Amino acid sequence: MAETVAAQFAKCCEKWREYPLTVMRTEVFRHAQRSLQARLNQDGLFNSSFKGLHVRDLHDTATEFDKGRTLKTVEDVETLLEPEEKDPWLRFIYLHS
Repeated sequence: MAETVAAQFAKCCEKWREYPLTVMRTEVFRHAQRSLQARLNQDGLFNSSFKGLHVRDLHDTATEFDKGRTLKTVEDVETLLEPEEKDPWLRFIYLHS
């Protein structure tokens, strides 16, 4: 019998340290996921003492993600969502809690 989506999600949550290798549905190649995982760990993004939002963008002409920015206030979030700011090609938002 096939594993339910809920059971798959529970396994992903248990293996949170392996992100992004645990993404359930993705069109990204496995080697690209491993590369992203290594870079995120290298940048110290998954620091357990940090609480807040962190954003990393990939713009149309970029070859890699920017260093990202930490959103500490409501104003930071509003600035991120302003219509004047060009949307990136891809954006990851990490919630640390």
